[in-house]
Amino acid sequence: TLVARAKLRLRKKRIYCVFYCRFGHCRRANNCIYLHDPNMVAICKRFLKRGGACDAGPNCRLSHCLDPAKLPSCEFYDTPAGCNRPACPYRHVRYPAGTPVCPDFRLLGHCRRGVQCPLKHLWTKEAGRSEKVDEAPSTKPSELSNSQRGDEAELEKDASYIPVPRYIEEDSEGDEFDETVDAE
Repeated sequence: TLVARAKLRLRKKRIYCVFYCRFGHCRRANNCIYLHDPNMVAICKRFLKRGGACDAGPNCRLSHCLDPAKLPSCEFYDTPAGCNRPACPYRHVRYPAGTPVCPDFRLLGHCRRGVQCPLKHLWTKEAGRSEKVDEAPSTKPSELSNSQRGDEAELEKDASYIPVPRYIEEDSEGDEFDETVDAE
């Protein structure tokens, strides 16, 4: 019915757009039914790795703000050798064995809980493999467009890049993203 569709549209407007959060843009722009919040765009990986220098300059669509909710954990800090990088921009956190990767951080590039989150905030490909996410190609019409695949291919040159899953379940039972916006 028309009312049910309107309610669904309003509910989805409270969910962050995965593409906007991860890449700083969405091909649907103002026609996207998901929320585009510039404060929730993921931090630029090049900005972090190169000590605050991003070769894209002002054209970079990603965040260059060291927000704790967007910072990944240092993958070397909790190892026997430890982190030897002076002024390491990554979060230095020790996790208990078996701590899972934060699904919000992995998917969106930020976590509303920030430094209070008990889950790992990692970008490494190893973290992606351990989460057992179904990354099989989708046959749904919501697949990425060719232009988005081009942007993704450019990001894949970065060794720490984790690709976004090829599809987003719109009919999912859980409302895991609703908590992200409703916390305020």
